[in-house]
Amino acid sequence: FKQKTAYEISLGLVGSEMCIRDRIMLDFKTVAEYLSDADTCLLDEKPRIKDCLFNCRLALEEMVYSICSLLKIETSRKFSLDLTNLRKNYPDILDEGLKKLIQGVYGFLSDRGAHVYSEAEVKTSIEDAQIGLTQTYNSISALLERYKRCLQKHKE
Repeated sequence: FKQKTAYEISLGLVGSEMCIRDRIMLDFKTVAEYLSDADTCLLDEKPRIKDCLFNCRLALEEMVYSICSLLKIETSRKFSLDLTNLRKNYPDILDEGLKKLIQGVYGFLSDRGAHVYSEAEVKTSIEDAQIGLTQTYNSISALLERYKRCLQKHKE
């Protein structure tokens, strides 16, 4: 199993992930900034993998909090609770399957992106960053599409 270089990862991001980032720039500026920072961390001469994953986690959090804010759902800034609250109030945006996917991605990002300063530190590879970044884009894309469908449905 060959690990990809940051350059190879960046080539893969030119397509759908870049389009997603550009689309969310309009309504979710902070989310787009975190995604851009995550991309930049991987493209540095010496990739900053944990910083990439940390920014992915922040992007996912911000996406959920932004949707909650736009829908006037009060948040506690406790990700799991706020995700559950979004699911409860808008199951057409966040069904149980997407909620579980997001929780899994968030757990991966938290585990692999943690800046642990001990001998037992988990080795994080460029492949982990690629997986984290791709799954963050996928989760955000799914949330964005469902949010837009929900808005369209309520306008009709």
